[in-house]
Amino acid sequence: MQQLTIIGGGHCSLALSRLMGNMGFYIRVYDNRPGLKTMEENNYAHEKRLLSQYSELQTLITDNENEYVVVMTLGYRTDADVVMALAGKKFKYIGVLGSKNKMQKLKAEFLEKGLPESWLEKIHAPIGLPVQSQTPEEIAVSIAGEIVQIKNESHYHPPTLRFGGQSIGT
Repeated sequence: MQQLTIIGGGHCSLALSRLMGNMGFYIRVYDNRPGLKTMEENNYAHEKRLLSQYSELQTLITDNENEYVVVMTLGYRTDADVVMALAGKKFKYIGVLGSKNKMQKLKAEFLEKGLPESWLEKIHAPIGLPVQSQTPEEIAVSIAGEIVQIKNESHYHPPTLRFGGQSIGT
């Protein structure tokens, strides 16, 4: 069974869980906000876990080249915390939700902190197919489309870290 780990339990996570659950993915969702309504309402996830800190993911999520990881936390800082916790781990797919500007800032910060560029190049950012998504459901379809595209390609080669379809030079 394909595995999807979503970090962030908000509206987009709920929509993505619903969609990917209908495609037979085993879904785990992590968040650090107690009492989050969308996390509580997420009946599509097989596992849900409340974290005190995103750094806990370092031990909770292990290398798994058959796992798809989606980072969609509340904001820039928590996304950075998640990526730092997952740094160097091997996944079939890892993507971060956010704007082109946010992703450029994050990449610069990660390089300053010594994260290997070769690992950063595997991150899909901004996440999803470039379809100008606006609603949580549209964002979920965009992300699901990208994941399915990768899942179904037998000789998939991950792109370099991309921003709006343009690769950032090395």
